[in-house]
Amino acid sequence: MSRKEKAGERNGNEWCSPGVRQRAVREVVERGACVKDVAKLFGVSEAAVTKWVAKFRRGGVEALTTTKQTSKSVARVLTRGGRGWWR
Repeated sequence: MSRKEKAGERNGNEWCSPGVRQRAVREVVERGACVKDVAKLFGVSEAAVTKWVAKFRRGGVEALTTTKQTSKSVARVLTRGGRGWWR
């Protein structure tokens, strides 16, 4: 069991909606909350919250609505010949 699993943390990009990311960033940026406290409140890692804040500062709210993982997954499938290549 990993440290994250023991702590009950999840990868924020895997399950958090853009609205959740926005609320977490708002707590840090507008209200001055500590990243550690916000991470605990939302059940994600401190790294996830830090990453969201950085994305927000670079690209605004729009940056929080897209995830790189999705586009990487699609590109990977397309470049490997489509369905079932991983089997």
